[in-house]
Amino acid sequence: MLISAGLNKAIRSLVTLVPKRSTLPVLENIIIVPTIDGVALTATDLTTEARVLVPANDAFATCLPARMLLEFVSSADRSEPIEMSQNGSVVRVTSASASIELPDRSAAEFPKSLPCDG
Repeated sequence: MLISAGLNKAIRSLVTLVPKRSTLPVLENIIIVPTIDGVALTATDLTTEARVLVPANDAFATCLPARMLLEFVSSADRSEPIEMSQNGSVVRVTSASASIELPDRSAAEFPKSLPCDG
């Protein structure tokens, strides 16, 4: 999956919802789901949910640790795209100058979307 440079801004806005410690460890993650136009990144604290769309190619569903992903993406050159590849239970995130392997949680573990009140 090749993601645009807007990933840093998207994750930075979502991580505000991510609890630092949770009785449900999956809440410390951001779920990334393919869409027609790229990927939807979603975070929730079970009370509030936020979703940001980011252009991407060859996307796959994954659930990654939000703060670790933000730290890596923030250190990458923002003009360069970020590439993600999946290998079993690990997702390798690569920029032009560095890479990191993050544990992949099953997207099925992430809480379902919250109901909309109107």
